Amino acid sequence: QLGRHELALEHAQAALVMLHDELFDDARSTLDGTQPFPPLAERMSVLAIAYHNMGVEQEFLARWEAALLSYKRAMQLARLHVGEGHAVTL
Repeated sequence: QLGRHELALEHAQAALVMLHDELFDDARSTLDGTQPFPPLAERMSVLAIAYHNMGVEQEFLARWEAALLSYKRAMQLARLHVGEGHAVTL
């Protein structure tokens, strides 16, 4: 609507990078007790939403194949980590 979909796509991609770093970085540790982390299912639902948001922007920019892949990844993550009946999956 404001013609800022390229920027929105960049933001969605940045969010994915940050979430991937948080979730999959081997250096992440809670053993020292300095950094509490939310439950995994909660963070994975956020990751699924981030993939969906990226798909929305890719779709608007007519990047059909990329959008489809983003939507599929969002659905896979939601089904696997929060379940079929969760609002994120529906």
